[in-house]
Amino acid sequence: MANRYTRLATSVHGHSHTPSISINKHPSWLIRPTTRRIQLCAQLAILSIVLLLAAALVSDHHKLAQNIHQWNTWRWTWGWNPLDTPTTIPPYSQPDLRSLDQRCGDDCKFILPLSIGEQESRAQVHLYQLAVFALGLDRILVLPGSRHSKFSVCFSRPFDFFYDPHTLSRLGFPTVSKREYEQWIKRRKGRALTITSQTIVVQNPSWHEKPVNRQSPYVWSPSESKIGDYPQKKPHCLAADLDFSHYRPVSFYGTGTGVDQVPNTPHFLSEVFQSLEKGGLGYVGPEPQNGTPPPQADVLSFSLAGQHPDFRPPELSALRPHIPLARPFEIYTYSTQLVAFADTIAAKLSPFVAVQWRTEQIPAENLAPCGRSLIAMLESEKLKHPQLTSVYVCTDYPLEGLRNVTLAKGPGGGAAHSSSYRISDEVHDAMRTFVKDWERKEDELPKMTSWDEEEDDLLSIPADKGADRLRKQGKLRDVDLSLLGMMDKMIATRAELFIAGAEHECGKLSSYMKAIADARDEVVEQMGEDQLAKVQGVKGQVWNSKYYFHLPQSSSV
Repeated sequence: MANRYTRLATSVHGHSHTPSISINKHPSWLIRPTTRRIQLCAQLAILSIVLLLAAALVSDHHKLAQNIHQWNTWRWTWGWNPLDTPTTIPPYSQPDLRSLDQRCGDDCKFILPLSIGEQESRAQVHLYQLAVFALGLDRILVLPGSRHSKFSVCFSRPFDFFYDPHTLSRLGFPTVSKREYEQWIKRRKGRALTITSQTIVVQNPSWHEKPVNRQSPYVWSPSESKIGDYPQKKPHCLAADLDFSHYRPVSFYGTGTGVDQVPNTPHFLSEVFQSLEKGGLGYVGPEPQNGTPPPQADVLSFSLAGQHPDFRPPELSALRPHIPLARPFEIYTYSTQLVAFADTIAAKLSPFVAVQWRTEQIPAENLAPCGRSLIAMLESEKLKHPQLTSVYVCTDYPLEGLRNVTLAKGPGGGAAHSSSYRISDEVHDAMRTFVKDWERKEDELPKMTSWDEEEDDLLSIPADKGADRLRKQGKLRDVDLSLLGMMDKMIATRAELFIAGAEHECGKLSSYMKAIADARDEVVEQMGEDQLAKVQGVKGQVWNSKYYFHLPQSSSV
């Protein structure tokens, strides 16, 4: 027994040598383990009784459990860890407006986002992740286009059509527009310079349960993140100007158990970064001379998909202290024309309530009761705030088609607002019931509206705000379906009141929902409780952060 406790004391004190066996140098819990265990058991019993008494005082156990679940969902969805939050956040950076020739000349190296396969809010996080890689690898991120909430340099509508082109560079990341990147490529090709590229794929494991290239088996990194060959299915849109012959395509994927689950390796992307930083991975070009390491590819053509614990600037700075600390992730600033649209609609509706109701993945039998709970909550808010004029509904279900047949496209209310949502007949029936319940209470409620019903009023926006460029292309849903989600997000952020469906009962706690909640939380936090109380009922002010509507048996504000 002496050896057992000696070894334990060695690990506690952090020594590698064998300590002298003296009871004066050992903690009391090593001297009398039996007595100490009895004491610990007694303390745990007392603590358990206290916790049970405290739990008995909680009147709404369901809501408490839900709040805990929501916290854990946000934590894992966004890969948040309090240790990753920097103690000091650097100031915003000035965008580097120099040309590529001025910045790095022929030595420029890039990250090219070929594919980011997530919905818009999470896709923003993934693109930010590639920006962290670019900063750490001394590369420049080429800003991709966007279509249907996805990012890719192969999409025709450029980044600045949807977002402020400097939204990432202000956070401290090196970026360049696709247009300028193509001009740089053209100048180099004109001088017969070779531009090398390598395809890098980062994704979840279920897409790679079997080796793609059985002649090149997978290699296991120390933490069991897999590295393997990935087939170049077809040349991407910018591949004609790049030479891929010197590098095999490489795929990284974690060891999680499903596409929507976080890999078991919490530092997965950190290891991807370090593998790329070392260089030489997949290199099949000419043998380097004089023992020099293989050259780095000029362009890393990146595809990123799946849920991964994020590799953030503090972790990068811990690995490479010489690299300047970038700012943490922020929701991207939208383009001036989209912001002008949101401002116009919000000003017209004010004071109004925004409701975010995601119906996909919610049991169809929940929808009608949840609808009645929402109606009851809105009726209560109207009594407290008679000046409320409208309820702006942000939902993936096409409610506007049920309420206005001229807006219906397809069965039920029409096509979903989400490209991934396949609406069942049961959901259509449940939402018809909701609309009928609403109509019975219509006189006691603010007017229901949505983007499709308000869009025509955008004709009042001055042309110098950039609206004409977009209006000429038709309705936003016809230009790009993802624009509806962007507009809903901005308008909900500007609403006096915001209500959302409770997790698992009436809605989903998605990254989209978190983006709205975070923006409103920040405003409320800046105001403080006293100021928030003073602005209740004041037009144009935020009156709450968020309320949740639940299934009737647990509905509360």
